[in-house]
Amino acid sequence: MLAAALFDIDGTLVDTTAAIREAVTQVLQEEGITPTWEEIKAGWSLRAADRMELWVRDRSRAEDLAARYLERYLALQDSLIRPYPGMAETLGRLAARGIPLGVVTSKRRVSALRTLVAFDLERFFRVVVTEEDVPAPKPDPGPLLLAAARLEVSPPQAVMVGDGEVDIHAGKAAGMPTVGALWGTVDPAALRAAGPTWLLRTPTDLIVLFGD
Repeated sequence: MLAAALFDIDGTLVDTTAAIREAVTQVLQEEGITPTWEEIKAGWSLRAADRMELWVRDRSRAEDLAARYLERYLALQDSLIRPYPGMAETLGRLAARGIPLGVVTSKRRVSALRTLVAFDLERFFRVVVTEEDVPAPKPDPGPLLLAAARLEVSPPQAVMVGDGEVDIHAGKAAGMPTVGALWGTVDPAALRAAGPTWLLRTPTDLIVLFGD
């Protein structure tokens, strides 16, 4: 019996694809690098500094680029980020039934909270676990286990909802059932191959998992 739900942000709660792609491209082009879409997708679920390190191979420089990326991403948020149809309604229905909800993201806290607040989603979540809260990001199970502990539910009672294979791998490692969010993934084949417990096409499909 599911008692709680954990959500990724990018590609799961909101559509940040255009904002991420543009912010990465702008920062790298200033360094004389023109990334392809396939290259950007390869680092999609990584923390910002880890993503930048794929190109520059220098940690200190990658950290600097990550800070610039965050500035660009936040500047692009209002014009390029969109909510997924039915997501706010789904979260509201789950929260109204007393189901505890949490966010587990590899984004930095300032970025995560700005995104949630921008679309009035923060009110649904009791817990938000970000990059700064854990020593290792997804697919390490640590962020999910921390969120479950803060929600006071056992891992098998919490479902991890995400659009990337790292979300599914992290959920499995944490002993949680998982949902592959087909509505937002940039790589459906990889998401399917990760073997989520359920593959869902719309946010409202989540309601059925909780018996409604």
